[in-house]
Amino acid sequence: MFTTAPNLPSHVWNDFFEYSVGYDQLLRKIMTSHKYRSQNNSYPPFNVSKKDSTSYEISIALAGFTSKDIEVTQKDTILTIRGEAKEEDTTEYLVKNIASRVFTKTFALNEHARVDNVLLNNGILSIIIKIEVPEEQQPKTFKIEE
Repeated sequence: MFTTAPNLPSHVWNDFFEYSVGYDQLLRKIMTSHKYRSQNNSYPPFNVSKKDSTSYEISIALAGFTSKDIEVTQKDTILTIRGEAKEEDTTEYLVKNIASRVFTKTFALNEHARVDNVLLNNGILSIIIKIEVPEEQQPKTFKIEE
């Protein structure tokens, strides 16, 4: 069991654990996410935005890449985006500031998240994530009998 997490005071986690049961799996996911975050560098730049209560969008700036150069996979709760420019560029550049180096980005997803759509438009890779909680796990209201 974890009792502390990166960048948070220990009393925050102590208070949390004192009144919580069964959150060890959630904390393990948080720690896994932190591990992946520390492995990811700042290239390529990205945004994560909330579209509505059940969908999110990850936008990654990928100027110089084509759809053939990018691979997007989801395995369980880990979304991985890999890129490698496959075409050999024979252009002689005087200045080359547009990076097209190999990269891997990973994101930890909610257990009910799934990739809904992936689109590359004007150098921006957009990945739409939908959260679909199964009906049997959605909140229920019960009739109270007298």
